[in-house]
Amino acid sequence: MDPTADERTLSDERTLSDERTLSALPPRAGVVAVLGAPGCGGDLVARLLGAAGLETLGGADRGRGATEGSAAPLTGVADQVLSTLEGTRFALPEMHPGWEDLPEVVALVPAATEALEQVLARATPGAGAAPTVVGTVAWFEPVAAPVLAFWKRHLGIPGAAVVAWRRPEATVAFLATEGLAEVHALALWEAYTVHALANTAGLPVLGIDVEALLTGAAGGATELARFVADLGVNVPADAVERMAEILADDRTAPALPGGVEGAEPVLARHGSALRSVSGIHTRWQPPAGLSIGPWSEAVLAGQRAAHRSAAEAVEAWIATDEAQVLAEEARADADRRVRELTGPDPAHYLELRREVWRVRDEIIGLEAERVELRATLLRTEAAWRTAEHRADAWEEARRERDAMLASKQWKIGRLVLGPFRRVKRMLTGH
Repeated sequence: MDPTADERTLSDERTLSDERTLSALPPRAGVVAVLGAPGCGGDLVARLLGAAGLETLGGADRGRGATEGSAAPLTGVADQVLSTLEGTRFALPEMHPGWEDLPEVVALVPAATEALEQVLARATPGAGAAPTVVGTVAWFEPVAAPVLAFWKRHLGIPGAAVVAWRRPEATVAFLATEGLAEVHALALWEAYTVHALANTAGLPVLGIDVEALLTGAAGGATELARFVADLGVNVPADAVERMAEILADDRTAPALPGGVEGAEPVLARHGSALRSVSGIHTRWQPPAGLSIGPWSEAVLAGQRAAHRSAAEAVEAWIATDEAQVLAEEARADADRRVRELTGPDPAHYLELRREVWRVRDEIIGLEAERVELRATLLRTEAAWRTAEHRADAWEEARRERDAMLASKQWKIGRLVLGPFRRVKRMLTGH
């Protein structure tokens, strides 16, 4: 490959932008991150780096990075970062500029520092290296690509990176074992690939088409050995032969599945960027406009929503379970208090409860009687008020009559009519 302005070998320009080789950097900066999508062949690349003299982290679980290897602490922190951003490795969160400086993310820095110290102490020496020396190490873990800004910002790693890729069908086949659908796997291939290309900006980078390595393309192993040598690592004389043996073993792997709908458009969208990153770069600069396509972003947005719903359901279940535990503790405490009052005799306890129930029933009965008496009193009071009203009316009529009898008119009538009545009784003899 002819060197261009963006594709220069480290042997042509052996110094970084600050005119220091990686071998002169602090040990923690001597981490070479192997980045790519799940199933991209990063575990193979990490083993090739080991054959070239780098120490290795993880890779015990083929194709799955360091999830069960010596780099498990780093992987755990990476998963914590994604969780803090409300995502997972299969439902990548939205990562806006500056996310690595959020307070909740910065709070993970102490754990990340401790994890890094642990894995550097466990690193497996590379070919020809002294077993007690911790030098430049190779770390493959797909989930490192999305959170690389966290490692760069707070821990100063990696010092260099290898961007590895295969066709999207490799990721589809690999993630099928996790139960992921093709459309989901394709979206993850694009997201991880974009993160690997974008987040390595400014680093020494080697871009490797693993498909070409597996098909026996010439120069791949030699270029990888040259990249390692320019990092300041002593490359064994037989490194290329060692890498050839490793590649020969991996060429027996099953062929990629065909007919994966949507694979070609996703690959074509980033084909130019992958061609640009191929080879060795002293200071990688991603192409402008590098981003996840709208189709993949929509799939990932759906996965994020599903993850949040599942997380909320789990939180609700946990809250319900905690409430049940508290209720049971309260019930146990009440039973304990009752036993303290009643003693250990269960028969006595049951008898006391029956007496309590009997008194409770009596109280209920008395309350019902009280309500009935209250109703009777109200009815009696209403009747009394009616009778009182009638008595008042009669007394008023009597007073009116008395007033009439006492009036002057009554006296005059009595004086005039009185003699006539007496004369009439004398005439009639009555």
